[in-house]
Amino acid sequence: MKHACFLLLAGFLGLNLLVSTNLIGGWGQWYSDNMAYRRQTEALLHGSMALSNNPRQISWDLAWGAGGVQQVWGLGVPLWQVPFELTARLFGQPAFPDRLIFGVAVVATGYFLMRVFWSQPRSSQATSTILRDPGACLAVPLLLFFPPFVTLCRTRFYVYEEVQAYGYLAGTDLLAMTISFTRRPTRSKYFCLNLLAGFISFVRPTLIVYGIAAVLIAAFQSRRLRWTWLRSFSGICLFFLGVLALLITNWVRFDSAKEFGHQLNLNAIDQMRFASRFDHPYRLEPLGPAFRELFGGLFLARSDLNATDWYRADFFAGQSATLRWREFYFTTFDLSYLLIAGVTCILVAWSFWQKRNRAGLTGSEVDARVVTAWSLLAIMPLWLFYLWCPFIASRYLLDFAPGLAGLCLAGIFAFSELLQRSQNFGRVSRSAICCICLFWLGSEIHTAEVVLGPPQSHTLAEIVTWQAKTTEAPPELPNSYELGVDLGKYGITFNGIGWNPDTGEAAAAIAFFIRDPTLLEIEVAPANEIQLAPVEYSSIKAKIGLETLNLRSNVKSEFGRILVFDGPSSKVYQNGVQVAFLAFARTDELGMAKSKFLVRRISWRPENQSL
Repeated sequence: MKHACFLLLAGFLGLNLLVSTNLIGGWGQWYSDNMAYRRQTEALLHGSMALSNNPRQISWDLAWGAGGVQQVWGLGVPLWQVPFELTARLFGQPAFPDRLIFGVAVVATGYFLMRVFWSQPRSSQATSTILRDPGACLAVPLLLFFPPFVTLCRTRFYVYEEVQAYGYLAGTDLLAMTISFTRRPTRSKYFCLNLLAGFISFVRPTLIVYGIAAVLIAAFQSRRLRWTWLRSFSGICLFFLGVLALLITNWVRFDSAKEFGHQLNLNAIDQMRFASRFDHPYRLEPLGPAFRELFGGLFLARSDLNATDWYRADFFAGQSATLRWREFYFTTFDLSYLLIAGVTCILVAWSFWQKRNRAGLTGSEVDARVVTAWSLLAIMPLWLFYLWCPFIASRYLLDFAPGLAGLCLAGIFAFSELLQRSQNFGRVSRSAICCICLFWLGSEIHTAEVVLGPPQSHTLAEIVTWQAKTTEAPPELPNSYELGVDLGKYGITFNGIGWNPDTGEAAAAIAFFIRDPTLLEIEVAPANEIQLAPVEYSSIKAKIGLETLNLRSNVKSEFGRILVFDGPSSKVYQNGVQVAFLAFARTDELGMAKSKFLVRRISWRPENQSL
């Protein structure tokens, strides 16, 4: 009966989240406005990882890899959606609503949190009641309605935000499972924890830091309990099984185990194309300015957000002057989170110092130590990663959300334990703690700012139309592109992006779709009739897929220079449709609107060879 009540309450809370954030704005408005995950789910149902084998199906931020169109936001969410889509097919329906699938994930997380914090006893207590324990009472609303997560759900909620929302739920589940295991360690919990820790990176790769933290804590606990080495190691093997599966799918989808598609995806942002494939100036940012920028982005970017003005300067405190792609379109954290995290660490350290040589820790103290350790073990590598990452956005900062939510929860555990030692601690004190925390949650949610929102949705009729549309035949590509070519006749959205075929003007980096390349030859000339030394032409770089090509020759031509690059050595790039990337700027020139070169011709097969 108790668990049925938990399920009903979780369902109510999940529905409230969907409606209050406008994820479901009305009857029938429950299909995602972005089709990337639906296309991936359809591909999986047909036994393929590629969304399509036709480059004409490329759209914004999709990639071309392993002979097909690929999405770059992971397989975790589409795998979660597959059973629901199968159920819809069994009942003769064309599609299962995406937003309801997300709602099921919210309900499942809420139910699991209730099972852990409201039902399972701690190791030192016979029962754990929400009436006597502020930590248990507040755990579910704090984690399920963590303000940055709720704000994320109020945004446009494209695939970019959807993956972050699922990532937060997965991280929260991992936190709850870690606490459940440390309270009552069992073999089944240990194996499930390690399995989730390994496969969590399928949702979002950066979440692996939370998986590693959980595995370390669980392994440490298993050794304290004097489990056999075989049992402890077998759980860790499950973690590495998940990591191995991720690497294999990366290799199948993007031709490299360590590639997640971000060096292959296509959009119209020229500087981003250069930074993700060749080099970026933020790589050399000194530690001090990089630290200040990340701190400011996390805790000080609260108003005057830049939205899609990606290279805007000085819009938040601490922002570096170095060129970097930034997209801040909703508020995430503020200094109150930093204050809570700092107080939590002090209280937990004080508790550890006071009882370092004594046994008999209370349940709240154990939970506070476990959650603090889990959060800090994850936050520290995330901080290092984003210090010099060339791209940063509000949604990326949600990677910190499970860890900061964990520190908030650990602070409640530690503070309530401190107050329980006081003779004046009673019902009034417990109620005061709950009221203050709930007021803080409500205030943070209410004052959050969203620039790109609210969520938009497709209708079922639009989904059916997309499913029924006729797929065009793949284009026949020539041996070369020259000035005056009509790239639109090939029907590939980002073919020649960054290049003006009428004038030859080229951005910092351009991309071309080619076929069966045996070499790469480009004829370039100086823009604006400026004089360029031959060595400046040698700074031009070329890649096909992930492979950097070797410059074979640099000879003078009638208009400028002809550069010939060796063909790709990897067989996977020698046949079929490929994407060639060319860089025409140095890293310090990335802020220029156009490069100093004109591209007159690009060819990839000698004229005496046919397709």
